[in-house]
Amino acid sequence: MCVERVHRLMMASLLAVSLLLFFAGYEIFTFAIICFMIFMLSVWAIFDFCPALKILSKFLKPCNEKKDVANV
Repeated sequence: MCVERVHRLMMASLLAVSLLLFFAGYEIFTFAIICFMIFMLSVWAIFDFCPALKILSKFLKPCNEKKDVANV
């Protein structure tokens, strides 16, 4: 798998965990996770820097931008 896909899966799983925690009655943990995600996505949007992508890029390869249709 590539960096961007793993990053998206990590975000989706973190949202799923926060939803499960909310339904289990742990609203404070849900609030903390959601605030953390809002902060990290805001940093990524404002500064075009995502620490998670930087760390993941050390272990995984980046996704291809475009695949050549003629070579498929």
